[in-house]
Amino acid sequence: MGISFQWRTSSDEQLPPVEWRALVRRRPARWMLALVVLPVLVAGLAAWQVRSRERAVAAELQRLVEQEVLALQAGQRDILMSLLQGAPLHWRRYHEQCFYRESAWYAARPGAQVRVEGVRLTADGAEATVTLSDGRDTRRGTWYFTRVSGRWCHTAPPLESSGASCTAEAGPILVVASGADCAIAEQLAPELEALYRLAAETYGLKASSGDAKGQEGPMAAGPMPRPERIRVDIEPTARAVMLSVSYSSHMWSFSVASPRLALELWSEEERSAHTRATVRLGVGWPLLQAAWWSEGGSPDWLLAQGLAAWHAQACQPTWREAVAASLEDGSPTLFLRLWAGDDLADEEAAGPLLDTLAARFNSSGEAFTEWCMAMAYTVGEFLGERYPPEQLARLLRASAGQKPVWKALEAELGLTRAEFEAGWLAHLEERYGRAAQ
Repeated sequence: MGISFQWRTSSDEQLPPVEWRALVRRRPARWMLALVVLPVLVAGLAAWQVRSRERAVAAELQRLVEQEVLALQAGQRDILMSLLQGAPLHWRRYHEQCFYRESAWYAARPGAQVRVEGVRLTADGAEATVTLSDGRDTRRGTWYFTRVSGRWCHTAPPLESSGASCTAEAGPILVVASGADCAIAEQLAPELEALYRLAAETYGLKASSGDAKGQEGPMAAGPMPRPERIRVDIEPTARAVMLSVSYSSHMWSFSVASPRLALELWSEEERSAHTRATVRLGVGWPLLQAAWWSEGGSPDWLLAQGLAAWHAQACQPTWREAVAASLEDGSPTLFLRLWAGDDLADEEAAGPLLDTLAARFNSSGEAFTEWCMAMAYTVGEFLGERYPPEQLARLLRASAGQKPVWKALEAELGLTRAEFEAGWLAHLEERYGRAAQ
């Protein structure tokens, strides 16, 4: 019997394999981790610096925007113009001409708070999101700023922000717009075509029989013929200012500034309504005035303006407010007396009304013009809703040679001055008085 031995040594045991590749790669992996993390840290630092810069700019713009809104609410044109100093000339001129409208919009919101909610820095300046809140609703808009002589200045939107151009056509009407204003153009074209048809077919505006180039206005040297085409450009820059016009026998061209240039923080519906009403009146007024021209000359200005505004459905919110305010102090009667050319210098009864008007308008020519337009619109509304176009056309043509206008009213409509005044005042109370509010 033998004994067997199995000898085992430590060298015979299986040792776990060594991951030589991991050992080799461990040091390079650390460098790769550093290469990945370092750009992230740099990008984060750069983003933090941009955000810090944007917050600093937002604080500066907040002070500027507050000053602009206060100037608008207080009706301080000179202060607003000084804040816009350094901006392009056409931008300043636009807001100088539109100041009364813009100021009235902000004055109607005296307790509203303006805030710069966000800023995006651009190569040429900054783009800011501005909100206005009065506790009931919040308005929002985008304003643009540029750096001038070391300070920020409110400036016009860059042209590239307006979007692609578009055209809308309806009969002889062509409306050219861009970007978001294309929706306005689509609505505006058929509305202008309806006014064109009204002037041509209802009121008998005659077609062209020759060229009338060189006239500065439709009545510069007599009645303008019906144009073959009417073109309207809704300009994305402020170069068109409020409304500019050029005439020829073949083409009437109108340019109006885009509503996106306005300082009012309008909704899209309000932008559309304002622009369309402005253009309808701008186009409808010369069309209808030319149709109403007679051998005696142009028709009574206020009568024609009122009926043209009514046909164009151009009533503005500020007009309604002006009429309602007039009913409170009795100034509609004074309007009729001014329209008739009555001598008010020696009448004691007119003194308090004249003082009321002077206090309300505070030597503002724009405010007085706005009031006259509002009152004229109600005259057109009152007559237009009660008499057929044929009779109104005869009235307007007769008013060219009848001074005062009451003679034409009595001859064509059978209305005495007292009857017209009583009917018109009743119309104002029904449509704009407290019961209608």
